[in-house]
Amino acid sequence: MLNKVNPFLRLMRLHQPTGIFLLLWPCLISLNMANHGVLDIKLTIVFIIGSILMRAAGCIINDIIDYDIDAKVMRTKNRPITNGELSFSQAIKLLISLLIAASLLLFFLNKTAIIISICSIFLIILYPFCKRFTYWPQLILGLTFNIGVLVAWVTVRDSIDIPAILLYIGCIFWTLGYDTIYAYQDIKDDLNLGVKSTAIKFGNKTEKYLNNFYTITATMFVFAGNLAGIGAHYNLVIIFPVILLFWQIRTLQIDNPQNCALRFKSNVLVGGLVFIATLLTRYLLW
Repeated sequence: MLNKVNPFLRLMRLHQPTGIFLLLWPCLISLNMANHGVLDIKLTIVFIIGSILMRAAGCIINDIIDYDIDAKVMRTKNRPITNGELSFSQAIKLLISLLIAASLLLFFLNKTAIIISICSIFLIILYPFCKRFTYWPQLILGLTFNIGVLVAWVTVRDSIDIPAILLYIGCIFWTLGYDTIYAYQDIKDDLNLGVKSTAIKFGNKTEKYLNNFYTITATMFVFAGNLAGIGAHYNLVIIFPVILLFWQIRTLQIDNPQNCALRFKSNVLVGGLVFIATLLTRYLLW
């Protein structure tokens, strides 16, 4: 079934949109908070397109760097570069095309947002190497994947304010949580290959770490929303994604890859509910 999907689409993971949403939601949540809960259609479209392009670019960079590791992991051994469907030159040409397309979106941003966006390329390139030398690649992913929080905020306000910093921290710990769950899908292969992750680092203390991570996430989301001034009802609506976060922990089976995959994917709904919370407060609840 997988091989029926065009290899270029598979290389960009367009057939697996979970990562697009997890990259997108922090951007849109920040955008709405910075804009006092008012939806900016033009910037929303810009960040949607940007998330699709940059997630695809990040996947290609990851696959180029990790092709040797991917070949030895059950879940990734059939990726297009690893199995020979696409060459490195084809992948690099597609990567350059995506980066050129993404660079056109910079015209919609201000100078500070452009600088942050360009600097994020360093983190995108660094991330795939991290699993080789640290048990905390998920932290680097959190720093990288959520940089859109700062880009979106600065685009609206042209400054990095306290709510943006709190939201960024909250999203980093959110990523630490959900990507630890994600890492359990490959933990047997990773142990055999000497690849590092927080899943390996935490071991039997995983539940404790996840509880701490998601508690920080929930706290930062609440404080960020209130300091951003998007309305008191935000505190009520935010309860629902927080419940879903802790449901992941309570029902997680770390030795069941399918269970881990479903808990990981449920974070698309978590982000969507937080996004809705930033809008409902303004448009429907007052």
